[in-house]
Amino acid sequence: RYTRLGATALSLLALLGAGYSPLSRDLLDGIPAGERVAKALDWLKANLEGDPLNLSLAALALNEAYGLTGSARLKESAEGALAKITAAQGADGSWSGDLLTTLWASETLASARLGELAVSDDSVARVVPWLRGQIDVHKDAAAACGVILLSKTKNDPSLETARRLLVSTPPDWTQQNFPYWYLGAMAMFQMDGPKGDDWKAWSERIKTTLPPNQDSKGGWPGAGGATAAAVRNGMGTLTLEIYYRYANVVK
Repeated sequence: RYTRLGATALSLLALLGAGYSPLSRDLLDGIPAGERVAKALDWLKANLEGDPLNLSLAALALNEAYGLTGSARLKESAEGALAKITAAQGADGSWSGDLLTTLWASETLASARLGELAVSDDSVARVVPWLRGQIDVHKDAAAACGVILLSKTKNDPSLETARRLLVSTPPDWTQQNFPYWYLGAMAMFQMDGPKGDDWKAWSERIKTTLPPNQDSKGGWPGAGGATAAAVRNGMGTLTLEIYYRYANVVK
């Protein structure tokens, strides 16, 4: 499901979330972090083709890099990727009728809006009701991430439903689900963080699920090859960056 494009984007997002930019001089395994970030960005810009899920991840990484640096060249690439994502949206408001793809696309829209890139109001208006349906009808709490990032309101019955579902199913290493942990943490932090009791409980489960299960190199064990490992480690790192990567968009 995840391609080299998506895996590269997730790895890059984890580095950007830690504050590394193309100008960073900190050494990672003896190589300046900035060189790694710049090389990954150049590769993404040259390979912006693919299915909506992986393309959304690439667009999100470009959005975040632009927001961190203010580079005009990155802005152009981010806008181009955003246009491709918007064009791929389906008539029902989703991307490919798939929740995970639609949530990554939704975070891409939210990130672009935070970076003051031009985001289609129509695109947002069509996806939010679809995401609410995933919560209300299919009881998929992760959809709350897209709803709250795009609607910027806590006064939504669907979000209360999602909150109850999230509280009842916190992170658990025996039920390994990195996308759910990241999206659920993002939703809970935006709905309840940083001082809410529900967020504090979820936060404690993140702390007892992810750090204790890291291997000696800092990653997390799991099935699959290099691409699967990059995806897993990228999402795990992004989950641990929830605390500071995005401020609360809802006050």
